Amino acid sequence: RIACARAARPGPTLVVDGGTAVTVDVVDEVGRYRGGFIAPGPAAGLAGLAATTAQLPRVDFETTWPPRLGLQTRAALVAGVWGLTVGGVDLLVEAARTALPSTGRVRVVATGGWGRAWAASTRVVEVEVDEALVHRGIARWAGWIG
Repeated sequence: RIACARAARPGPTLVVDGGTAVTVDVVDEVGRYRGGFIAPGPAAGLAGLAATTAQLPRVDFETTWPPRLGLQTRAALVAGVWGLTVGGVDLLVEAARTALPSTGRVRVVATGGWGRAWAASTRVVEVEVDEALVHRGIARWAGWIG
């Protein structure tokens, strides 16, 4: 999260990092980290359902957009979890946006294993995909780049 915030400076920027967990982090207009959200990613959600219910199987995560009614359990799980993920991340992005004092344009950057898939599915108007954001943040943090 710190690496993403370092790479996102200056802001205002919201970073959506989609992996095992999804994080939404806020960097304000002067480059200060303001906080964020952490939630389970879709694969973790699917694994959690399988681990805590007797009748739901463990299935591999895949994106499916738009969500379609599943006639079989596997299809219903995948579509349901991905739909919930997209809608949930959209809600977190809205909440993060309201936490910023800025009324101007806020940059939204997606990164991580399924960041590009969220960017293609979201209702957020403009999303920049940067798959190297974490690496650039680590390099900036280490002083390798400005």
